[in-house]
Amino acid sequence: RYANGAWSSLNITQVDSNPKPSRLEITGTKGTYLMNHDDYEVITHRRDGATVRTAGANMPGRQETYYQNVADHLTRGAKLVITPQWARRPVHIIDLGVQSAKKGRALPAKYK
Repeated sequence: RYANGAWSSLNITQVDSNPKPSRLEITGTKGTYLMNHDDYEVITHRRDGATVRTAGANMPGRQETYYQNVADHLTRGAKLVITPQWARRPVHIIDLGVQSAKKGRALPAKYK
């Protein structure tokens, strides 16, 4: 949970007997964002109650540039694009998810 009352839930599994239709789902009061590897869909609702769906293709991934940057850092001293300081928050949130699952309750984030 966040200070404003919003909350998030992370579920990563390959054994779900009833998997969601998308890899990532973000739902809020104004709509839902669904993302897969290659495409996305945004679902919103008009004032008259009609559902509006907008879909499109995701930008191509560039993960090879990340790994090349790490290799260049290790072998040539290049500056990292994703620094340990930048990665601290995402790693902390993933770790909290694991700890929360083990304890059966949501744990508060330590770093903002």
